[in-house]
Amino acid sequence: MHRQLLRRLAAAAMTMLVLVLVSGCSTPSWLCLNPSGVSTVTIRAQPNANINSAVAVDLLFVRDDQLVTELLQTPALDYFARRDQIRRDFTDSDVRRWSWELAPGQQVDRASVSPPCGRKATFVFASYATPGDHRLRLGDDSAVVIILNERDFQVQP
Repeated sequence: MHRQLLRRLAAAAMTMLVLVLVSGCSTPSWLCLNPSGVSTVTIRAQPNANINSAVAVDLLFVRDDQLVTELLQTPALDYFARRDQIRRDFTDSDVRRWSWELAPGQQVDRASVSPPCGRKATFVFASYATPGDHRLRLGDDSAVVIILNERDFQVQP
């Protein structure tokens, strides 16, 4: 009788644990086996990139709906001015960022990045000296090539 009670209590405790883990706001990492999105990034700065100046490039995986809406309307100039504040306002589980800075002619080959489970959007921002948004929202391609041109950038799958 005592063992039967212990088994029932253990089963109830396991059930409660599973319910708590599954009902949370985010997917537990052990349930996320292969999240979709960019996992490999190549960046090529053309010899005349950014009118012969270095370019900072940020790749963001965003899980917060409010931040997605905000970033869709944010030019790169404003993003780079506010990125430290964004880091303070949103947790690592809300936004994951990778950063590079390339001089004209430099290249980053097949950098490995890891999209999180529950990703709502992926953005690329590039700090150009020329006017423009210099922001792109990426799709679900697993690998992308970012080409830094003279006055703007482009992304190829």
